[in-house]
Amino acid sequence: MSTPMSESVALCPQQQVALKALQRATTFAQACRQVTLHIQGELDVPRLQRAVAALPELHPELTARLQTVPGFHGLRWCPGADRAPLALAAHLSALPAEALEQQRQAWLDSPFSLTQGPWAQALLLRLDQTHWQLTLAVASVLVDGPGMGLLAEGLITLYRAPDTRQDEAAGCFEQYLQWRAETAIDEDAGQAQRYWHDHLQGEASGHARLAYRLGDSRGTPVQRVQVALDPALKAGLQGRAAALQVAMPALLQAAWWALLGRVSDQPAFLAQWRHDGREDYDYFAQSAGVLEKALPVQVRIDESQRFDAWVSAFAALAAQHVTWQEYWAAAPDQALPALGFAAVREYCVDAPSGWRLEQVAQGADGCELMLQVQLSAPGECKALALDFLP
Repeated sequence: MSTPMSESVALCPQQQVALKALQRATTFAQACRQVTLHIQGELDVPRLQRAVAALPELHPELTARLQTVPGFHGLRWCPGADRAPLALAAHLSALPAEALEQQRQAWLDSPFSLTQGPWAQALLLRLDQTHWQLTLAVASVLVDGPGMGLLAEGLITLYRAPDTRQDEAAGCFEQYLQWRAETAIDEDAGQAQRYWHDHLQGEASGHARLAYRLGDSRGTPVQRVQVALDPALKAGLQGRAAALQVAMPALLQAAWWALLGRVSDQPAFLAQWRHDGREDYDYFAQSAGVLEKALPVQVRIDESQRFDAWVSAFAALAAQHVTWQEYWAAAPDQALPALGFAAVREYCVDAPSGWRLEQVAQGADGCELMLQVQLSAPGECKALALDFLP
């Protein structure tokens, strides 16, 4: 694997998709991903400011910028292009909830451009004497959803132990980009292209739409409903997955597609699976870059097939998708399927008492209905969250 020596690297396909959206963005809210930390209790604000300022040293993805480079086409990833400390905008006076939300919205509505940014910002609001809300927002082309969870963990680590430094043995996102570019021309590229071509061929199936969608949803805020799994239901699901010898996320994804096929009355449709490559690469597990991909899933349900057989067949398909994931490259302007699935790891499990992470519902670009299975650090299913456009 290449060492991180380059002055610039080509963007990976998932960044190209994010870049397409950023080119249309006029406000920071349209350009960024967000995580929010709710903090109950005493807070050392100067200590927090130092932790925020040091976050780019722990996660150098925050120092990269997209720039044109002579001799190359389009924008490229330029590591270390902006090494300025990350600033924290802190409002230390407690205000009514409505006034605080207005401040937060004004902060998010600040102008954004690819040339001027902003690329990363942090905002601290005080809800009452002992309740704080810290929002971290980063341009989506720099960090993906799981990466935002890693940034929140890094911030907590720096607050607790200010001398923490980046693990030099861990892979950085720049190395991933170099490796990803090399896969396009390696000896497996032809076989991989045939795999994705064959998967998307066959019986014609469009993007499934659900009956409740009444009109154009562009610009509509994503909403979320979430339920924790009952212990008895969780035990039952774990037992079913074990009996079928499949992972819990594969069982739930197969069930989700079967349900959507039934309620949409479309046994064949194209969907998207938001898969985080960190689950497969220990070397890049702590990289807060853009490793989550929207893999296409051509769902074809045989209504005469038993559910257990469908689960086993789908689990085998999902394993093949993981094998060839780095070779999938959707066109940046290609519309994503409206129905999606993701398995999301739990972050900040060792947060101080009174600290709680909330990842803002954002959904995937063009996705109207996204089921997210929320997993504990050991991989147990804890809750289900549905992000949707009303």
